Amino acid sequence: LSAKDALIEMLYERTLTNSAWGKLYKKELFEGIRYPKGKLYEDMFTTYKVIMKSNRVACSSAELYHYLIRKSSILGTINTEKQKDMLDAANEILDYVINSVPLALEAAKYKLFMVSITILVKYDIFNENHNQSIDLLWKNIKGNRIHVALNRKVEKKYRVL
Repeated sequence: LSAKDALIEMLYERTLTNSAWGKLYKKELFEGIRYPKGKLYEDMFTTYKVIMKSNRVACSSAELYHYLIRKSSILGTINTEKQKDMLDAANEILDYVINSVPLALEAAKYKLFMVSITILVKYDIFNENHNQSIDLLWKNIKGNRIHVALNRKVEKKYRVL
């Protein structure tokens, strides 16, 4: 895939994802790119940058890696405060796409939409301390729902969502 096509595939989470595991990289691609310190979901902040520095990206459907999700892992825990990093990364990607890869705009809007839903469903909506965060997530969802619903590149179940 070209870098732009790989970015789009990553944002739609089809052929590849933004996770760091399951990928082989040339060392030179990380020149000037580092995983951010103190952030969770650090691969979301980094993988798209490495992809865009690539000339091409090769993908395989071979199952060569088995991933174990523990209850104590980032994915296994429900901590909405920690998941704000995921939202920050999705917004950073959207800003990058707007300025550098407008061809991937619909995919970036989809990513922000899905990240917002992923976080929203984990919130305790009856906790008044979360009202501002919930409002922001709803704004992202409402602002992108038409784009997602009309986007034929999005799986039908997510368009219906």
